[in-house]
Amino acid sequence: MRTPRHSTSLLMLLTLAACSAHAGGREEAATRPPADGRIVIADSGMSLDQAGVVAALAAAVALAIYFLVGEHGVGSRDPLSLVCLAMLVAALFWAVLLPWWSFPFDTLTESTSLLGNLADTSLPVWLLALWMIVLGTIAPFALSIASLQHLPATIVGVAAMAEPPLAALAAFLWLDETLAAAQLAGGAVVLAGIGLAQTARLPSR
Repeated sequence: MRTPRHSTSLLMLLTLAACSAHAGGREEAATRPPADGRIVIADSGMSLDQAGVVAALAAAVALAIYFLVGEHGVGSRDPLSLVCLAMLVAALFWAVLLPWWSFPFDTLTESTSLLGNLADTSLPVWLLALWMIVLGTIAPFALSIASLQHLPATIVGVAAMAEPPLAALAAFLWLDETLAAAQLAGGAVVLAGIGLAQTARLPSR
């Protein structure tokens, strides 16, 4: 199945919009400098941070390449091996930027509160890390690659852009976080794009 070139551009634009919609959050989180390696796209005054914009653009390009290469790869390899290969590339990339030996492994044995409406519940950090690795990374990426056996990369990629709006909804219900008007508009653009992509006529095989 051929991927229309204009749909690839749509995928990249929606990725950037999704990143923008997901930026920010609570006022106090936006006004303090991040100490955990995150990239800030917009500050509390909604002005754009140059490094954050560059990072968002790079993420948009990287994700678009991931889906497009995956679409071609599922024709000759099984989805699981493709995901393992992608994870290897990502691990090597982050090993340079954030060496694994600098990770605070001693914190894995500690317990932490789930905060928000679940503040009274605490879980061990190793369990939360395992949840993030298996259910937050391996499972969704494996399913997205597997779906490329049945759908074009642009449809899968655009559908994946529902993650930031859904994450914002979860943050609202769980952590009582709110979004600014510009972030709500970004989320609306993402959801509208998903709707257009899902209702568009698929190209013939």
